[in-house]
Amino acid sequence: MKKLYSFLILSIAFSATVSANTITLSVNNGDWQTNSSWNPARAPQANDTIVIPVGMTANIYNNVSISGYVYIKVYGTLQFNHSSKLGLSSTSKIMIYAGGKVRSNGSSASDQVRIGSNTVYKGNSGDLSGPVLLDINGQNPVGASILPVRFVSFTLARKQSDVIVQWSTAQESNSSHFVIERSENGTNWTTIASVKAAGESSTLINYNYTDKNAIAAILYYRIKQVDLDAAFIYTTVAAIRSENSKADVNIATASKNTVLVNFSQQVKSTVVIRLLSVSGQLMAQQNVSNPSGQIAFNVANAGTGIYVVSITDNKGIKIAKQILL
Repeated sequence: MKKLYSFLILSIAFSATVSANTITLSVNNGDWQTNSSWNPARAPQANDTIVIPVGMTANIYNNVSISGYVYIKVYGTLQFNHSSKLGLSSTSKIMIYAGGKVRSNGSSASDQVRIGSNTVYKGNSGDLSGPVLLDINGQNPVGASILPVRFVSFTLARKQSDVIVQWSTAQESNSSHFVIERSENGTNWTTIASVKAAGESSTLINYNYTDKNAIAAILYYRIKQVDLDAAFIYTTVAAIRSENSKADVNIATASKNTVLVNFSQQVKSTVVIRLLSVSGQLMAQQNVSNPSGQIAFNVANAGTGIYVVSITDNKGIKIAKQILL
């Protein structure tokens, strides 16, 4: 019977084993053995903390063996291809966080993770989703309370010459701060601000930063989340143009009580946001004048189920999206 690790035990184990050398996947669908897939630009090696960020996939195409200790943090996807194997030392660990997974592209039993002499994952067993810790003892389920930071949104909105950068987290643990980075070409990045994190939280927290006089034709942004132990992950990259003919509107479920509605640029009218049951019953409504950026729509009284979010104004906006609360 596999062991269920407590939050306290895991916290002690992780703080004792985090390596001083952190290497982060920087290219989505990057090859594990290609230097340019990583930041810094080299393949992972012994004594590394290896980070696969949310929304990104690291591919292993050939057999990889690392003889020394490594600690792998999988927030995105670790994918095996063409009967490939990852062999690690007996002291190494792989932490797959909620939303992260290890998978085989082809569900092959020859796609494997070995820690020491033990095979802890085979591709024919299907996707292995977190939270789960892989070590010499096999697959060890862990409680959700040890998860670091879970992003539920990352959006951009333009308001005249400014860009509003907004992001939300549903859970934080061991979180130090967020670094906002900007690029004009999607390759060369500049740090423009740092925002202190809540550190420990299990509720929805909204963050924002206004990038003043950001007038380039197109701008790229990403958020670097830094832990108290200096390990870090990146969000995916978001882009925004200097001018659009109309605002893009994105709708995301943040929690059972909140829906996030993001307007990519200011809408100069009064917008009505409604939550409707599948039978058409009005469950919640919010009127917003000249909205720009992220709006938190309170749906606490709706209950669990399938609903439709409707967004309208008197100047042609007419949007509807089905959501699950």
